Formats: sequence, structure tokens, C-alpha cells
Amino acid sequence: MHWHHNIRNSILEGNRRWCDPTGGYATAGVVMALTAVAGGYAAYGNVQAGRSQQRQNEYEAQLAEQQAALYRRTAEQNKTLEQANAAEASKTLAQKTAELKGTQAATAAASGIGGGSVTTADIAADTITKEKLDQAAIAYNANINSWNIEEEAKGNEWMLKNRATQYRRAGKNAVNSANIAATSTLLNTATSVAGASYNPTKIKD
Repeated sequence: MHWHHNIRNSILEGNRRWCDPTGGYATAGVVMALTAVAGGYAAYGNVQAGRSQQRQNEYEAQLAEQQAALYRRTAEQNKTLEQANAAEASKTLAQKTAELKGTQAATAAASGIGGGSVTTADIAADTITKEKLDQAAIAYNANINSWNIEEEAKGNEWMLKNRATQYRRAGKNAVNSANIAATSTLLNTATSVAGASYNPTKIKD
């Protein structure tokens, strides 16, 4: 009967040590709880990391769009300035041409050349023709410069808007990847918890 008593005591002692957290062992429930908490924390970290990356990408996208808008505003201002300068140059040219024609007429009169002479008419016509050519050159140059400004702005706008789209796409992909990683972590955690419930593990000091 003595050996029956020893077996009984051994069983009781083993049960006590499984249930006593100070005995250097942990129950399956503790292992499951720790595993679940760790898995949940890791999954939460995955999701937060993905959202953080998306916020950063959204900031970069908005910055690119702001730069694109700045290029557009600057281009419009420069085109307006270009045309204004051309208009001012044209006005100045017209004034100088008028003064020149007056000087030519006065010079012709002082030289005794009549206003209706062929020479006077030829000089006046040549002055007018030259003015028209100069006016056309001013308008042409202004239009070319405006076109170049517009094309450069379009190129920069396209580049920056495309960059913004890429940033947002990357941010969305980051969130999707984070969610997949979180789901995988939770599934693995569930598997580990289920395994722990059938295979209690002793955790020794």
C-alpha cells in the first residue's frame, strides 16, 4: 500500500505544479493567452505600419500636386507677362514709327520735296512696311515664348500628377500588404493557440 500512497502523492504534486504559476510551469491557457496577445499585437503593428506608409505617401502626393499647381500658376503669369511686354513693345514701336514719319515729312519739306512726290511716298511706304514687319516679329516672338512656357508647364504638370498617382497607388499597396500580413499573422496565431490547447507546454525557469 505504501507504493500506492507514493503514486497518489506524485500525481497531486504534478497537478499542483501545473496550476501553480510560482512552480516554474505554465498552463496551456497561459501559453494560449500569451500567444494570442503577441499575435494580436503583431497584426496591429502590421496594420499601423501600412496606414503610416499610406499617410506619408498621401503627403508626398499632395506635395506633388501643389507643385504642379504652382507650375500652372507661374506659367499663366509668365504668358500674361510675355503678351503684356509684347503689347508694350508694339505700342512703343508705333509711337517711334509715327515720330519717324513726322521727322521724314519735315525733312522732306525743308529740302523742298513736296508731300505728294514719289520719293516722299516711297519713304513713307517703306517706313510703314518696316513697322509692320517689326510688329509681326514682336507678336511672333511673344507667341513662341508663350508656347514654350505652356509646353514646359504641361510637361511638369504631367510629371508631377503622375508622381502623385504613383504615390497614392504605392500607399494603397502598402495598406493591402499590411492587411495581408496582419491576416496571416492572426491565422498563424490561431493555429498556434489551437495547437497549444492540445499540447500544453511546460515553461521552465
